[in-house]
Amino acid sequence: MGLLHTRHTFLNLLILLSALGLSAHGQTLRDAIEKGICHSPAVKKAVATATKSLHEISEVRADRRPQLFLDSSAGAAFRDRSIDGLATSNGDTLLSREVRFSVRQILFDFGTTQMLGESAELRNQFQNLLICDVKERQARLIAETYLEVYRYRLQSNAVRRHLGHLDVILSDAKTLEDVHGKEESVILEGRLISTRGKLAEIVARLKGLDNRFKLLTTMESTGSMQLTKMPTSICDHVKFEESPRVRAADLAIQVSQANLAAARKDKLPKIYFEGRSGIGENVSGINGSDDEWSALLTFRWSPYDGGRKNAVIAQNMAELDKDAASKDDVLLSIKDTVGLAQAELNGAIERRAELVRALRKMNEGISLYSEKIDGGGKGVNLLGLANARREALTVELDSIDALVDSYVAAVRGLEAAGGLQCYLKISSES
Repeated sequence: MGLLHTRHTFLNLLILLSALGLSAHGQTLRDAIEKGICHSPAVKKAVATATKSLHEISEVRADRRPQLFLDSSAGAAFRDRSIDGLATSNGDTLLSREVRFSVRQILFDFGTTQMLGESAELRNQFQNLLICDVKERQARLIAETYLEVYRYRLQSNAVRRHLGHLDVILSDAKTLEDVHGKEESVILEGRLISTRGKLAEIVARLKGLDNRFKLLTTMESTGSMQLTKMPTSICDHVKFEESPRVRAADLAIQVSQANLAAARKDKLPKIYFEGRSGIGENVSGINGSDDEWSALLTFRWSPYDGGRKNAVIAQNMAELDKDAASKDDVLLSIKDTVGLAQAELNGAIERRAELVRALRKMNEGISLYSEKIDGGGKGVNLLGLANARREALTVELDSIDALVDSYVAAVRGLEAAGGLQCYLKISSES
């Protein structure tokens, strides 16, 4: 049985080298997220929307600055003023031409344009916070994909190691067919085929996840992926009130308050300065020069507009109530998500600890089988060894699931509270 001993020793060495390879320096979660955010269409869309809102500030501010107008016209004109007792232009069509220049500046509007400007500035801040939120969501999506790739890569490695064990056990069974008969060999061949089917399923899922990972990050996943240490207590690393979603909800309330104030002030009178100057010849078919200039203070007020402005005020009041309720809803949703994520994290950690202990015990039993093989193999139950290996594989796969599930729960909890990028030390410029 020296050959059996050599095979088992060599296989254990391969398993050790495989485990060491998984911990080698390689592709990190932070690298993947930074790369993915840089190429995310969703992030680019959010940035474009924020840029648009920045220009909207300039648009609103323009109403507080002087407005200049230049009008000019030239063409044929005829006008009959005989009804006014004036001579007409001898029945001739005249060449009418004029140039007019005017300036208009609002002097006083009870702060309406100022409030509209503040509203535009707050909307820009709101859009910038939405960029942070979109980046957090994108970071979570990339992290979940990264972790799923990691899950199936570990599981495929575990199943391949198990196939190696089965190959050795099957070889041993064939060597001992004269003693044990062919039954063990036939059953082990069936298990080998079944395990290869399991591996094919895992590899197919891994291929799909690899493709998704590449779409999200423009990177190829590697066999040396690294896991960043995740917190065991999510709340220790986040502050709900500083979440981009909560801060954005606060800004939405401030925007509605500014819009409401502007709508109320819009009912009040406005005072403008208006200046006009122009020159003309034969204007409107009237023979002669037509030059003018004026400098006026204009008072404008609409005491009744059919209820339009009151309707606008009512709409803004309803919008303010909606935004206040939205903030409460956002905060409640974040706390609920973080609470569920923490519960899942705790459960996954406890489950994995038990599975690791169970796997250690199973490996002890497998070692006892190996000692019998090393001692000559008399009376060795190879099917029992195969069963032990299969149970150990099941526990190992479950342990991998528990490990990755704990990371997924931590990622979801951190993202919900807006702390995922901060925890991973990802630059806001990414």
